[in-house]
Amino acid sequence: MKNFKHATVVANVVIVLVLASSFLVAYFAASKKETVSLAANAIYKGDEHSEKVALMFNVYERADNVEKIMQIFEDYNMNCTFFVGGSWVAKNPNTLIKLHSNRFEIGNHGYLHRDHARLSYDANVREITLTGRLVTETLNSRDDHKAERKHRHGTNESLRRPRL
Repeated sequence: MKNFKHATVVANVVIVLVLASSFLVAYFAASKKETVSLAANAIYKGDEHSEKVALMFNVYERADNVEKIMQIFEDYNMNCTFFVGGSWVAKNPNTLIKLHSNRFEIGNHGYLHRDHARLSYDANVREITLTGRLVTETLNSRDDHKAERKHRHGTNESLRRPRL
């Protein structure tokens, strides 16, 4: 009887170890794959010897402040990146068009202002895809916007869509 209990305990420990190691291997393999694919083009640090700086703004509210920032950068002939949320784009399409018309870089910050580190990979993809479609549709839906860009910049080359 004692040997049977001992064998049962050992078998249960082995099963738990096998299941735990399988889970860990699957978890870290999936995490590594997602991290590499998402961060392959990220820049985390610039040239320490350069006198340049890159500025970015997350945009989820206050179109009036976005327009003020845009004007300051235009006054100084400088550029920056605006990472727009889809919920903001839905409420402020004209400001998005102004950003794009004035050649500011537009980045994708997902649809809602969520903690993306806590979202699943699939939930992040849905947020980013939804915002990307909304930005693209907003910028492509305005014929007057396209004509204005062609007139201001003299070529259709300037109509390239922002990368999202």
